[in-house]
Amino acid sequence: MPPAPVRPRLLVNGNAAPSLHRDLTSVRVHVAVGQATAQVALAGPAEVGLFDLDDVVNTSLEIRLLQDEEFFAGWLTAVETKSGADVRTVLYAEGSAPETASSSPLPLSFGAEASGSVRRDADGWTAHCTCSQLALRMNSRIALTTQDPAFDGQLRVVEAWYTITAQEASVEFLAVDDRSA
Repeated sequence: MPPAPVRPRLLVNGNAAPSLHRDLTSVRVHVAVGQATAQVALAGPAEVGLFDLDDVVNTSLEIRLLQDEEFFAGWLTAVETKSGADVRTVLYAEGSAPETASSSPLPLSFGAEASGSVRRDADGWTAHCTCSQLALRMNSRIALTTQDPAFDGQLRVVEAWYTITAQEASVEFLAVDDRSA
């Protein structure tokens, strides 16, 4: 059974923004060491008065997920309008996303919870995978099981791209050998 769709909660300048929830088509958050960027796509124009277009950079954006946990917090950097029937407005923001330093690794298995690749070289292991575990954060430890036991191992997430739409949620991530992270 596929997981239930995730509906992010969006706050602008600390306040809930009902029009953003209604018009939301997708959220994309990219997290790398110490920083995060977000793109929020809306099916229509952003609500008039939600923020001042002449002063976008002084508008805060917060994205909350999973039991209202903070997922992204930052400041708008741009607002874009697009022609066409699908997406009309995109909000861009820069900020931060919470990290995790869990002691127990999250188990992920190729074919069951994850897909992707694992590369081993002189510097260690690197995995480039996709899963639906939105609880995965920067520095999360994972116990990856592949089709070849020689590539199974403990890894630590060093970069992640979260994509959330009405139909699905996915996390594309890079993880490295936990001993070298």
